[in-house]
Amino acid sequence: MREMIKALGIKITELSTYLGFSRPTLYKYMEEYDLMKYGNIDYKVKTVFDYIIRENPTSKMEVLYFIMNWDKDNLIKELTFQNEEKEKRAAELVVVNNELKIEKELVRNSKTLLHASLESFKDIVIWSVDKNYCYLYFNEAFKKAMKLLYNEDVEIGRNLLNYINIIDDRDKAKRNHDLALSGQSHTVLEEYGDEYILYYESSFNPIYNDDKIIIGATGFSRDVTERIVAEREIENELNQKEELKNILLTSEKRYRELVHNLDAGVIVHAADTSIIMNNEKACELLGLSDDMIKGKKAIDPTWKFVRENLEPLPLEEYPVNLVLSSGEQIRNIILGVYNPVFSEIVWVSVNGTPYIDDQGKIEEVIISFFNITEMIKKQTRLSETFDLLDETQKIANVGTWELDLKTNLIWASQEAFNIYDLPRESEYIDLEKTQNLIVSEDKDIITQGLLNLIKNGDPYDVYFRINTTTKLKHIHSNAHLIKNSLGEPIKVLGFVRDVTELKQKEAALIHMSYHDPLTGLYNRRFFQEQLKRLDNPRNLPLSIIMGDVNGLKLTNDAFGHLAGDKLLKMIGDIISTSIRGNDIASRWGGDEFAILVPSTGAAATEKLISRIHYKIKKASFEYGVVSVSFGSNTKTEEHEDISEIFTSAEVSMYQNKLVEIHSIRGQTINTIMTTLFEKSVAIKEHSTRVSELSVSIAKKLGFSKTNSNDIKTMGLIHDIGKIVIDLHILDKPGKLTDEERKIIEQHSLSGSRMLNSSHEYARLAAGVLHHHERIDGKGYPNGIKGDQIPIESKIIAVADAFDAMTAKRPYRLNPLSSEEAIAELQKYSGTQFDKEVVDVLVNQVLKSKDL
Repeated sequence: MREMIKALGIKITELSTYLGFSRPTLYKYMEEYDLMKYGNIDYKVKTVFDYIIRENPTSKMEVLYFIMNWDKDNLIKELTFQNEEKEKRAAELVVVNNELKIEKELVRNSKTLLHASLESFKDIVIWSVDKNYCYLYFNEAFKKAMKLLYNEDVEIGRNLLNYINIIDDRDKAKRNHDLALSGQSHTVLEEYGDEYILYYESSFNPIYNDDKIIIGATGFSRDVTERIVAEREIENELNQKEELKNILLTSEKRYRELVHNLDAGVIVHAADTSIIMNNEKACELLGLSDDMIKGKKAIDPTWKFVRENLEPLPLEEYPVNLVLSSGEQIRNIILGVYNPVFSEIVWVSVNGTPYIDDQGKIEEVIISFFNITEMIKKQTRLSETFDLLDETQKIANVGTWELDLKTNLIWASQEAFNIYDLPRESEYIDLEKTQNLIVSEDKDIITQGLLNLIKNGDPYDVYFRINTTTKLKHIHSNAHLIKNSLGEPIKVLGFVRDVTELKQKEAALIHMSYHDPLTGLYNRRFFQEQLKRLDNPRNLPLSIIMGDVNGLKLTNDAFGHLAGDKLLKMIGDIISTSIRGNDIASRWGGDEFAILVPSTGAAATEKLISRIHYKIKKASFEYGVVSVSFGSNTKTEEHEDISEIFTSAEVSMYQNKLVEIHSIRGQTINTIMTTLFEKSVAIKEHSTRVSELSVSIAKKLGFSKTNSNDIKTMGLIHDIGKIVIDLHILDKPGKLTDEERKIIEQHSLSGSRMLNSSHEYARLAAGVLHHHERIDGKGYPNGIKGDQIPIESKIIAVADAFDAMTAKRPYRLNPLSSEEAIAELQKYSGTQFDKEVVDVLVNQVLKSKDL
């Protein structure tokens, strides 16, 4: 076998590589086909292998078979023939290749020429598509048209129909291309586009291949929009001319019918203002007959035109004269004309038009006028209503406003401008100016409130402050949203109200709810709240001071509550100027004060009390001495009950008051008497004489020295209660009224109360109280009689009566003599006066005085 392979003159490895067989397989095939019958094979067989495998790509088995069935000579012969053919064919290919190059250049030039030709038609749209409507070609004009009509950028290979986004246009395109693809060439004039409309005259044709099979369609279109529009305009113009011709044929008849049936007065003036024609409505509005109007000129006194303010209209302002002087139309001039039929002014809106002849001169003036009397009346009523509304808003201090959400303009009423202290330069309020007036801290309130109203429909009800040119104002604004039929917000309607006064009153009420209106200090309610708030370890030690005004009741009884109020106000001022900023002082009750002193121990609290005492001592009070008794206590431990601390401070105050009160009241009694005597010299002199007579009677009756001194003092102060009675009643020259007499009769009771308030004078109170009682029980104030009446009162009653009868008084300018007075005492002895006392006065006291 190896020798057989060697005889082939080729290596077994090369042969197996060319044929793609393994060596064992190659041996097998070589034995099967008995290669030895071919004898020695030239090494050129390798070249044959190359050729066969390259030129005849059959299976490798067939190649081997082919080789083994050819003899060497034929193989070499065939190889030689094939090489010759190959060289001949190569020469032919060179020629063909050169010819192809020439043809390619011609094709390239032809394509360039064709493209240039197609693109040269700027007003012709050219395109072609395959059977699936996909672009094969389009020129620049087509590309621009698609961009203009559908805002699409077309591309080769893409579907034409997908670019057309208008349904009607897509249907037309498909129909025309389908006809062409079916083999029908046709031409159409059609409208394309929607917002931007173009008219195209288009030809559609099928495209055939060499086998006469339709492979696509092509189109050619020309934009004929200008021509179509022009043709339609010409057509419309011709139609209009035809219509105008028909109108002109009947214009005169219709004109006359129209003029006479118009709901407006029409007057035609000649150039000299004389009237050459008028309709019936003109006669009605002017209150004149047709004969009375025709021929009249503008200067005729028949016309009585007035302006809107009822002033006579000057001749040069008559409508016909305005047209003649200006040569132009006049529009909607409002004037009034007196109508003799209606006996009132008819208001008309006048228009005027000049009729110009061929020479440019005014030949006629046509005046038309409409009756607007009812409109003027409604406007007047509306104006009056608005005036009333403005006045009402002014009274209520409420302004209205309207925000247009489209224009962002804010209409405002006059009162709205007034509230903002802005001049009304137009009907619209300047949003920027109002924003600048708003206190910066309040701007977000308005902005957020308005946004919530517009976006969410939330209620708009806001309070804010503005700084106007005059003062700080508190404003309340309320608004609601207006929507259209689609539910879209379009307007905001609202009002603004100046609530400054209400806010001030509210602040005053809040102040009053926590402050004592008389002293300005905090009230009991606030003190109690603060006591709870401050009762915590952070404020320890926590001290409480209680104070009670000495002699307030006596001051009120003697000088009236105004004097007592003045005393309380003075003490309140002293306390408020003595404490620290975080201390809390309040009026606890009628004559009591309470002071809460946080973070302060007992020693510092006592210093505070001493400081207040010092200021009180230095104070000057016209109605007596100022005195306050204080007590205090301090909470130092958390477990201590603050209410017990408070009670302890109160007890301490009352203990101090017991020590101080009597001397203060005694001083007040002395002040009262001094004031009374300063008030009335007559009372002072009368009291002095009654005091002397009373002590004289007491001594004759055997009273002790102490009792006699009390009687003397009692006589001196027996009229102390008159301190509260107006001088005009005390000194009234005439008879007292019943009311005045009741007031006078209260003086003994008032005096007794004053004396009872003082430990020093309390023992004298009963004698003063009953010094106007009678033995028969008909006296006052209690109506007691006989022995029920204290002897001191009986003595003062007799002394008082004797001096009253013998002294000169406003109501008795001619007093009684001593004898006459004694006679009166004796006359009423045993009924009004005590008999023993009268006898002592008459027989012992008066005789010893040698009266």
